[in-house]
Amino acid sequence: MIRQFFHSKNKSIQTIGVVGLINLGNTCYLNASIQCLSNTPLFCRFFLTDQFENHLRRSNPVKDSEKFIRGFATLMRSIWIEDNVGTTLDLSEFKELLCRLAPEFAGQEYQHDSQEVLSFMIDQLNEGLKYKKTEIKDNSQMVTTKSMIQDFFQGKLKNRITCPKCDYTTENMNPFMILSIPLPPAGDRTFQINLFLNNSTIPTQFKVNVSCRRTCFELIHIIREKCQIGSQRNLLIFESQKIINQPIDVGKSVDQLSQNSVLNVYEIGKPEYSQKRERHICVNQTLVFASKSKAPLSVGYPFLVRFVSNLTTAQNIHEEIRKHLNLHFKNEFDSKKFDEEHIYSVHATYMDNSRMLLKTQTTEIIDENETLSLFWNEKAILKYENLYRNIKDWSKQFKKIDSDPQNIVTLTDCFRYFEKEEILGESNTWKCSSCTENQQAKVQTQIVNLPIYLFIQLKRFHYVNFRREKITCLVDFPFELQLKTYTSLKHDITYDLYAVLYHEGDMSEGHSVTCAKNFLDDKWYMFDDSTCSQVSESEIVSENAYVLCYKQQQTAEASGTF
Repeated sequence: MIRQFFHSKNKSIQTIGVVGLINLGNTCYLNASIQCLSNTPLFCRFFLTDQFENHLRRSNPVKDSEKFIRGFATLMRSIWIEDNVGTTLDLSEFKELLCRLAPEFAGQEYQHDSQEVLSFMIDQLNEGLKYKKTEIKDNSQMVTTKSMIQDFFQGKLKNRITCPKCDYTTENMNPFMILSIPLPPAGDRTFQINLFLNNSTIPTQFKVNVSCRRTCFELIHIIREKCQIGSQRNLLIFESQKIINQPIDVGKSVDQLSQNSVLNVYEIGKPEYSQKRERHICVNQTLVFASKSKAPLSVGYPFLVRFVSNLTTAQNIHEEIRKHLNLHFKNEFDSKKFDEEHIYSVHATYMDNSRMLLKTQTTEIIDENETLSLFWNEKAILKYENLYRNIKDWSKQFKKIDSDPQNIVTLTDCFRYFEKEEILGESNTWKCSSCTENQQAKVQTQIVNLPIYLFIQLKRFHYVNFRREKITCLVDFPFELQLKTYTSLKHDITYDLYAVLYHEGDMSEGHSVTCAKNFLDDKWYMFDDSTCSQVSESEIVSENAYVLCYKQQQTAEASGTF
């Protein structure tokens, strides 16, 4: 039985099927995936009307498979019964069934990929629900084993492989449940810039598009031109929120920066010492909560302090930090209280990730370090209400100026890139059965069969220099999709969009939500864990779109009551 919890934010919604799901700790990826499936009409009805019972594979070798399928059916019923309108469901029991089959999804420490858990659930349902189908081929009967899940979701791809030496061609077929299509390589990178001028503690914020072929020196020049900053003013650029944070080498290619970097650009004064001795160190701010069960929270904006080799002491560092804090708080708080009441502490972080506490009055010269961390002590500052609120709201303060137009890719661009012929790399050769040599073959992929429900994954995540990064460009996708151009089918098949799964943020701090069109009232709703709200069609296309869910127009859909 799925436990129910009432959630006041959903009380105004009285549509059957619009039900929130509690986040059990980094389980938004699972919640968003379930909302995609629960809003898939014929698939959902298959479980609501207990049709699945006639298809259960009783001799399934996978232990706990039947329990998982029954648990999924119970979950669908809990979402779609009228009594649960306005409630929020606890998925603890269903997640336990899922994790028995896939232990990698256990625990709460990591944010998993929503597409991966969506694919896993579909595959498990497919394996556990089979039926025999008799087909007539070449005047003879053939009995094949299929599943309703295949009928709903499975399409087929044809791969044509051509030898570049002897032109021998072979073809193979591959089924898919979720169609993964790549995003075309972008000629530009888009970066959010936080610009701090004249010792400002609040940034000027904007976005710039920069060619991947440019250097960071050219990026700084673009920022200077956009904000009318003279060349006599010195600027340093840092990638935000790095544990070890050094200024970016201006000779570095823009292509080497992280895909989703927020770049902090600081104006610095003229050096008083040689460049070898004087440098600027980044100070990251973190709020440490009194409750140990709450993870520390990044607050405010990183700022710079000056460091001079063989001269700077811990006392000097604390003095520079106080100057910056007094600028932000406008001398509202006596800096002596910061020391006397241990409102914050400062640690130096070194290249080996070791950390050392910098005591306030220490006049001993400190070793050269890479980054400074300022830890706000929640327990000590709770009695200063204005200070506490100011620290927590600091990062919400900024000045905005016009950004460069956003880079836009269409879904058509993605399909063209998907079907484009590619040549295998040297490390991934193919052995030709005709000339019997390993060749860098030409490979082309084409869709030859389409399912009732077409799930399209936009491949936003890829590896760059051994790092997994996210492509954040906007993909403009249609509400009505025609795919004849990209298939070998003689007739066109038209699809309607009915759900979108989004991934917000980056690889370290991501969040998944779903927007879906309820098939009873034809209205779009956003499902953000426990919270459900109605949205307009104009809000559906977003740069965070990750999985697009389409249904064939000619398919007879479930309507009315069950």
